[in-house]
Amino acid sequence: MNRILKVLFIVSWFLSGSEEAFCQMTITNHSQPPGYTFQQTRYKNDMCIDTLNQVWVGFREIGVGRYDGVSWVIYDSLNSGIPANNVLSVNIDGANQPWIGTMNGASHFNGISWINYTTLNSGLPSNKINSVFCEGNNIWMGTDDGVSMFDGSVWNNFTTSNSQLINDTVYCMAKDVAGGIWFGTAGGVSRLFNNTWTIYDSLNSIIPSKRVKDIEADSYGNVWITSIELYQINSSGQVLNALDDLYYDELPLTSTASDLAADHSGNLYSMLLPYNRMFRFTNSQYEIMQLPPFSAGAWAGGFVWEIDANNILWMIFRIETSQSSLLSFDLNSYSPPIPPLLAAKLITTGIWILMTLKHSCLQEEICIGI
Repeated sequence: MNRILKVLFIVSWFLSGSEEAFCQMTITNHSQPPGYTFQQTRYKNDMCIDTLNQVWVGFREIGVGRYDGVSWVIYDSLNSGIPANNVLSVNIDGANQPWIGTMNGASHFNGISWINYTTLNSGLPSNKINSVFCEGNNIWMGTDDGVSMFDGSVWNNFTTSNSQLINDTVYCMAKDVAGGIWFGTAGGVSRLFNNTWTIYDSLNSIIPSKRVKDIEADSYGNVWITSIELYQINSSGQVLNALDDLYYDELPLTSTASDLAADHSGNLYSMLLPYNRMFRFTNSQYEIMQLPPFSAGAWAGGFVWEIDANNILWMIFRIETSQSSLLSFDLNSYSPPIPPLLAAKLITTGIWILMTLKHSCLQEEICIGI
């Protein structure tokens, strides 16, 4: 009996402490633009990465910044003539040139200067550009009055009046592997493919008729959506709830306003509460990556992350309350945690117990002799 109690104590100790084991991953907190106060840099709206792995960040107060891993260049309304310093969205076109959406119009950097587009000199229906999505050299711009597509010469506008766009306020866009363009709106999701529209909302699916926070497509034909929860629409059009239909572990999780990111292998990354757990989805299979502690101040309002060609995940926080952060996670350095070593000098009687111990990043079979 005494030997059995020792085994039970060891197993109990392992299980109670297993959640303290962390994945191995290199995480770096990069410098902020010099010459600006914390108040000026604490609000960040969006981020994207160009083909040179330069990080572009849309700030609320100081314009748009380009970070090459060492130094920053800031473009604002004074030094470059962009329409406003509150940059809501930023994306990169097929020529590796940035487009930004601001509170007062859109702008495109051609490598030399910025070219502005407003309701006065273009087909834009509104000057408030919530989102910019570059489909090669076709530039989609989501506004509060529908979505515009600019091919370099002609503007085409889509609204609830002339199309099946489900809501005129468009917050995010993505392109799936078949070539369909997805629009996340204030009232659900629409897809445009070969001039045919498909809509998803609470009337025909489990996706709520509420604001869509992000949309991302993977290489398996799935489209992932964050709203009240995390949803997957597979290639056949079936809508799944990530927590109810895909998640099978015992760790209690709740959804959050998580941004989504896809790597160059087609894996999809999300984050669910608790926040120190990153999810990597490969089609409908997932891996939970328990992140090690990292330095970041208190924050609110969600976050934005993107993955560069070197498999580095970059993250910004929308609202920060103690320090301004630009984080990078080297996904190449990731390795799952090694559970605590079970070591005990037990009297061997020839009896072995085979146990399967579930861990947040690892499932391990362990034999203990008693």
